[in-house]
Amino acid sequence: MRLPPSRIFPATLALASAVFLLATSLTAGGNPPGFPPFANGEFTPAGLGPKEPDLLIDFPGGAATRGIVKGSAMLSVLVGADGKAVDYLVISCTDIAFGKKLLDQAQGVTFQAGKYKGVAVPARFNLGYTFNSKNAAVNPMDAARHRMEDTTGVKMDYAAVAEKDIDQSLEFVSVALPPLPAGYPTTGKTPVKVFVTFYVDEDGHARVPNVESAASPELISGAIAAVRQWVLKPVTVKGKPALVFTGRAVRFIVPEPAAAPAAGAAK
Repeated sequence: MRLPPSRIFPATLALASAVFLLATSLTAGGNPPGFPPFANGEFTPAGLGPKEPDLLIDFPGGAATRGIVKGSAMLSVLVGADGKAVDYLVISCTDIAFGKKLLDQAQGVTFQAGKYKGVAVPARFNLGYTFNSKNAAVNPMDAARHRMEDTTGVKMDYAAVAEKDIDQSLEFVSVALPPLPAGYPTTGKTPVKVFVTFYVDEDGHARVPNVESAASPELISGAIAAVRQWVLKPVTVKGKPALVFTGRAVRFIVPEPAAAPAAGAAK
């Protein structure tokens, strides 16, 4: 499901070699070694706005004309630290008509930012919806309460795949790396890193990234902005273009200190 990505390109981000910094990938068991998940109570995920009413989405006519009477879709939304949606991506649907309908409806939905250690941060929110031609009033469901893969007997017409299932290895075309925030403490030569999960769409763009492990909320916005610039070679599954879910470590670049004025320079 090719959709135009919404993207920003901060000028302060540095380009670097993907091979140099992206050796740590997502594992089947969750975060890789060295990247502990957030402690209980430290992180509050992004979600619907506190005054957002239940979603009431009309059944898509395109599905009805083909004799389809029910279906589901899941949308992944990147919510900025200001609570505004930055990117939307359909990650699964039983029929493309349901994915498009949910995507259209979500454009008018309000969200609230995630919080880490009490600080608002950009974060991903997964919004699911079940369509029924006889009863369209269904409450929205986030990923924590509803997983499409757990719905018995439901076959997805479109769904993201794991990196292990693609035909070829991910190949990075361009990578941006975030600068370390000013005044951020460093320990010797140990690099500062966070772990980020994201989707790679059929055009090779990194989409709706989410930081899964970070030492400080100061690091999250920069990491998200950097990953949103990444471009990879599009991949396939059994020869067909695929949406891929994966994860990588993101290393921060230490800014070079300002050069001292030359001796004898005018004051």
